[in-house]
Amino acid sequence: MRLSEIKSSLVAILEQNSDVENAPRELSIIIEDVTGLDKIKQILEPNIDIDDNSLCIIKEKINLRKNHTPLSYIIGKREFYGLNFYVSSDTLIPRPDTETIVEEAINEIKVLKKPKVLDLCTGTGAIGISIKANTNCDITLSDISNKALEVTRKNAEALINNECKIVQSNLFENIDDKFDIIVTNPPYLTAQWYDEVTEEVKHEPKLALVSSGDDGLDLIREIIKSAPKHLKNGGILLIECDYRQTKLCAKLLETANFTNIKIIKDLAQKERVVRGSYYA
Repeated sequence: MRLSEIKSSLVAILEQNSDVENAPRELSIIIEDVTGLDKIKQILEPNIDIDDNSLCIIKEKINLRKNHTPLSYIIGKREFYGLNFYVSSDTLIPRPDTETIVEEAINEIKVLKKPKVLDLCTGTGAIGISIKANTNCDITLSDISNKALEVTRKNAEALINNECKIVQSNLFENIDDKFDIIVTNPPYLTAQWYDEVTEEVKHEPKLALVSSGDDGLDLIREIIKSAPKHLKNGGILLIECDYRQTKLCAKLLETANFTNIKIIKDLAQKERVVRGSYYA
């Protein structure tokens, strides 16, 4: 079957999914994933024949997408901070807004000499691996989920040649070191906010999205309480949270005797990251 005919017949199926903003683009990505034909070749060779086996796989992936499975899970990867990360349904999909915490950490590292950095609740490892790939830091990646850490290990091997320490830990439970910087993107959605997210987001692991408490900050409270024991004198804690939580998060840092507190906006100019320093 010709590529042009496939596109004409399948794009309408993708358009049935309200989560798909650009059906032709996503179809092109799926076709490339299955056949190896990149975007340019698809444009230049619309009459190229696609074999029956490839067509069958393309249709299977289109049906998954029609039923709200995230595109990143279907093709098994997601670009983040210029790197291609392997992703699976055991991990949260890295989002552009989270690049804000990476940028802030890199800026802090510029004035430090080979600092030790902890990425707590690492998931795919996107934050910590991106920091390591762009600095000379020593990075530790930690998560409560062993399945998530399997994904972390694949990304660490592919992207930073395993130049990291990986620890399975419920927050700081198995963390012994002290760090110059701790970065964390923990679960912070409230149960109510989770009920309001799209069907696509609900395909991602709930453990990585939802925290307890009416304000979604119970895990962040635990992190702020325990972080001083794991920070060097003058160490920095960077927390990603929802824009509706940033001011309360900053207040929690202040109450815990953190100083130099500031709130950083993401690419959409929404408050996204809260920063604080701790002096013993």
